[in-house]
Amino acid sequence: MKFIAMVLMFFGFSQSEQSLAEDLSIRLVAGEFVRGLYQDENIELFVLNLPANAILPDHQTGPRIVILMSDLSGKRLADGSEFSVEQDQVLYLQNTYSQGFQNSTTPATYLVLDLKGVVLDNKLSHPCEQPSMLQLFAQDDFTVCKNVTKQEIDFHVTTMVYRDDHHQFFLQHRSNKMTIIPGDVLIEFHGQLTVE
Repeated sequence: MKFIAMVLMFFGFSQSEQSLAEDLSIRLVAGEFVRGLYQDENIELFVLNLPANAILPDHQTGPRIVILMSDLSGKRLADGSEFSVEQDQVLYLQNTYSQGFQNSTTPATYLVLDLKGVVLDNKLSHPCEQPSMLQLFAQDDFTVCKNVTKQEIDFHVTTMVYRDDHHQFFLQHRSNKMTIIPGDVLIEFHGQLTVE
């Protein structure tokens, strides 16, 4: 399982710099890279598609799960330091200020599950509903899985399915059936935080 808890690896925090980005949401500073997939009062799921050499400015944020759909590397705007994270890594981040960075010469894509202020406390962990899937993350109310084979599945829990090839999004509820393909990312909801 590739999981890094509360990583400030490419989203560093500085109290003095935070005041400069006050009230700047990611949609405000980088709206052209953001595509909303789902939103309700509990969570928001969106995808960021960063072209080569794109700049993602400093912005306000909150507790979130970041799912790397591709490798991501670049340089922080504040100090020019380099960072790199790999495809299929899942980061749980709690910082409220995210330092900007310039993407490398390779386009990058990642999903963000904004928890709208809810902080996970790592009290429960659930395996993927389908044992043939690769588990990328498991904590509290969520399990993030990556499908490795084409299969039709019956959903036993509410599940978000993201298909990267066309940035397709599907919300599946209990008792629904769907054919999923290799590379699909599934976010399974097991606890109190629900989607409608």
